[in-house]
Amino acid sequence: MSAGTNVERAIEARLRELDELMRPFTVLEEERSRLLAALQALRGGPVDNGRKPEAKRQRSGRGKRATRGSNLDAILGHARAHPGATASELAAATGISRGVVYSAVSRLAAAGRLRRERLPDGQVAYHLPES
Repeated sequence: MSAGTNVERAIEARLRELDELMRPFTVLEEERSRLLAALQALRGGPVDNGRKPEAKRQRSGRGKRATRGSNLDAILGHARAHPGATASELAAATGISRGVVYSAVSRLAAAGRLRRERLPDGQVAYHLPES
């Protein structure tokens, strides 16, 4: 096996990892698109979404991706408003899939942006860290 083949495999593996990390953001982008379409229908014409036009690209998966960081913002916002929410509650409230929320809260807790609290029933509640 050549060094070029190893590099290609490493790059392909990293691309797969990045695709997986970016998958959670599709839900919010889909909601944003639906809201823009509703606003356009109400106003009877095009709506300036405040974004530069993006190049169309082929993607596998179910729909458009959410904007970068929007899932984390939604999770942190709900945790701020509802201290002690579980990952399942965060998922239900934000519309983000449970798997994505579990991954996100794990990363947020590791980064110190959320604090975990083990509940008597074995679930884990999440709080913003005390300032």
